[in-house]
Amino acid sequence: MTIPQEGSKFNQRKQVALIIETSNEYARGILRGVRKYIRENSNWSIFIEEYSRDNTSDFTWLKQWDGDGILARIENKRIAKSVNNTGLPIVDLSAFRLLPKIPFVETDDYSIVKLASEHFLERGFRNFAFIGNSRFNWSKNRHHHFCNFTKEFGFPFFDYDLFLSQHDSRIDERDELVKWLLSLPRPIAIMAAYDNIGLQILEACRFAKIAVPEEVAVIGVDNDTLITELSDPPLSSITPNTIKTGYNAALILEQLMNGTEIKQIENLIEPVGIATRQSSDVLAIDDPLVAKALHYIRDNAFNNIKVNDLLKVTPLSRRALEHRFIKYIGRTPHEEITVIKIKKVKELLLETDLTIANIGEIANFSNTEYLSVLFKKETGLTPSEYRKKNKT
Repeated sequence: MTIPQEGSKFNQRKQVALIIETSNEYARGILRGVRKYIRENSNWSIFIEEYSRDNTSDFTWLKQWDGDGILARIENKRIAKSVNNTGLPIVDLSAFRLLPKIPFVETDDYSIVKLASEHFLERGFRNFAFIGNSRFNWSKNRHHHFCNFTKEFGFPFFDYDLFLSQHDSRIDERDELVKWLLSLPRPIAIMAAYDNIGLQILEACRFAKIAVPEEVAVIGVDNDTLITELSDPPLSSITPNTIKTGYNAALILEQLMNGTEIKQIENLIEPVGIATRQSSDVLAIDDPLVAKALHYIRDNAFNNIKVNDLLKVTPLSRRALEHRFIKYIGRTPHEEITVIKIKKVKELLLETDLTIANIGEIANFSNTEYLSVLFKKETGLTPSEYRKKNKT
C-alpha cells in the first residue's frame, strides 16, 4: 500500500461546492443536514454560492474552481450544464432530474400527499382540490398523487395551476383565484403544493369572505414557520425531513468522492409529519354524533379509552357507532383510536431520543411488546426499524 505524502491531495480537506439557495426553508433545512453530516463524519471545506433558481445566475467560477465534489439543486439547464462540465462527483437535490444518470435525493411526494389525504379524510371532507405551479416537477408530482388518492375514494377533485394563471398584476392573480374558490362546492379540503401557495389561498379566502377552516380547509408543505404562523389563520403544513435529505446527500457524495460506485440513483425521503394549525383543524362531518365521538377520541386517545367509553358520550349502540364511523372516515372507532396513538408514537420516535418503553407509556400502550406488534402491523416496521430508517 502506498502511503500518501503529507500535504498531498489525499490528505487535504475535500473541497465541496454547495449550489443550494438559502431563500427558503426547505433549502435551508437541506443545508442543516449537510452541516450535521460534516460535523459528525467528515472534514470538508465548503464553498457556498448564493444563486437564483432561474437562468440568470453565473456559474463561470466553476471552470476555475479546484474542487472534489458538488451538492446542487439542479433546477435549470444552465446549472445542469455548468456542474456536468466539471466532471466531478455530483449529487442532485432537485426533482427536475436534468441529469438523470447521477444520484439524487428528494422528498417522497407520494408520502407527503398520503399524509395530506389522510389528514383531510379523518376530518370528514368529501370535496378535494389542489393548487400548484406546474413549473416545478415536485408540484406536478404532488398534483398527480393527490388526484389519484381522491379518485380512489370516488370523491370530486378540482385543481388550479398558478403557472397557467399568471398575470402582470399580483392583484389580478388574487382576484382570479378568488373567483375560482367561489365556484367550488363547500366544505372543501385544499392541498397547496407548498406553503407560499397556502398563504395565497388564505389571502384569497379572506377577500372572498370564505370561512377557514369551516368552509375551506388548507394544508401546505414545508412547514416554513415564518410563513405558516404569519398567515391568518395559521397554516397547517407537512414537515419534510430536510435534515435527513441533506445528510444522506452528503453521505452519497462522500462515497462518490472516495470512488465508491453508487447503484441506487433514486433516494426518496419520507416526511416527518404534519404540523396541524387552525387552517385545517376542523371536522367537516354531517353526523353530529360521529363528530362528537371523534372529538372525544382526539381529546382522550392517550387516556386508555375504549370503544365502551364512546358509547357513554353518544346515544348509539356499538354496532350503530361502528357503522357510522366506517361510513364517514372509513375506520371503526377502535381503529381510529389506534391510528391516533400510532401517529403519536411516530412523532416521538422521530423528534425525541426517548426509549421505546417511555414512548409506549406516553401513548398509553399496555406494554412495549404489544406496541411493537401493533406498530409493525400498521407500518411494516418495528419502532426501532422505523426510527433508524427515518431519523438521521
